[in-house]
Amino acid sequence: MSSVSSTETVPKATLRNVYHDFLTEMDRFSETMADLLDGADRDALAHEAHRMAGSAAVFGARALNIKLRHLQEAAANASEATLTNLGQDLRTCWHITKAALHESEAAVLQSPA
Repeated sequence: MSSVSSTETVPKATLRNVYHDFLTEMDRFSETMADLLDGADRDALAHEAHRMAGSAAVFGARALNIKLRHLQEAAANASEATLTNLGQDLRTCWHITKAALHESEAAVLQSPA
């Protein structure tokens, strides 16, 4: 039985694809979050926030991960006003995080493997 060593690296092309998928999916979530916040399907909101929180953690976006987890936890029982505020905070955090990720993208994805 073989295992993956912690010293093995993800191929740069794979990392680049996963990274760009994350950016696209987080943009989509940020844009469609208002529909999820206004809709009756809070389970869908919680599920998507959970999924995106995991992706944010993979890329070291700690503040974004925390905001997404707060939204996930609040989805079941929070008032609409609370969810709206959390959604606004999340959008702001995403814009800041996205800018920081773009600044570091060249260094991370184009450095020698």
